[in-house]
Amino acid sequence: MTLWLEKDSLAPNSSIPVRQKEAADALPSRSLAPILLSAVIVFIASSIMHMVLPYHKSDYRQLPDEDKLLPSLRAAGLQKGLYIFPYCTHKEMNSPAAQEKYKQGPVGMLTVFPSGPPAMPKFLAMWFAYTLIISVVVANLAAHSVMRAPPIGASSAWRGRRRSLPTVWES
Repeated sequence: MTLWLEKDSLAPNSSIPVRQKEAADALPSRSLAPILLSAVIVFIASSIMHMVLPYHKSDYRQLPDEDKLLPSLRAAGLQKGLYIFPYCTHKEMNSPAAQEKYKQGPVGMLTVFPSGPPAMPKFLAMWFAYTLIISVVVANLAAHSVMRAPPIGASSAWRGRRRSLPTVWES
């Protein structure tokens, strides 16, 4: 890691030691292991919670008469996408015909996925990538919002100035 040394701009003539600035304000390489570890921990914990805890057990139900309904959906030639029924435009929504369709029901949304078994490895890889991105964002936020500890042997003037600087929660 390359470090630049620069004088402290707030106290140019004091006995405050020279501080270190990381190159290009990038996350230091020593942050990569904690970032990766936090992403792995969140991925494993979320997987365990999703499989063990009964949060989503009641979210999904089987369609009534699924054996009769699926052939008619196949015959309709549905492509992957999100479908709303009964469908109407904003202009048609207040028409008597649309209102009658809503009253008769059913009213709902239908998500159609591509045919075939779910691609779990792809979904899990996307979820891990998401947790990794969140870990990088949180590490970057923490690196730029947490004050560094005073250097060893720092004068009391540095400590006093540190207390007078605004912090993240004060702004």
